[in-house]
Amino acid sequence: MPEQRPLVLNRALFGAAAYGGMVLAVGNVSIFLFTIILNTTPFWTAMLGYYFLGEALTSFEFLCMIGCFAGVVTLTLSNESELETTERKKYLVEGESPMFGMFCSLVCAIGSAVVIVTTRKLK
Repeated sequence: MPEQRPLVLNRALFGAAAYGGMVLAVGNVSIFLFTIILNTTPFWTAMLGYYFLGEALTSFEFLCMIGCFAGVVTLTLSNESELETTERKKYLVEGESPMFGMFCSLVCAIGSAVVIVTTRKLK
């Protein structure tokens, strides 16, 4: 099906970006932070599905999603616990960048959402 080739290519490229983001993120942030950001994938999937596939999204669902996303932002930007910070200093790699790791985690979450939406579009 030649008309689906761009979608398959899109899915492959975003899947590779998501995997690369995961690999880079795990080396630059704690697993706690990576997991929080990665678990925003359903949020991004719902938003992309609404805009690109025309899926229904009620105002109540939208408000709940915004509330949950605000919680994720709060957790992500808050300081890590004293114990975790002390433990991480033991294993800190020179050049480690938490902001870069958070960006890579976000690339992983959004890339995974694009793969999910693209796969749904291919049906």
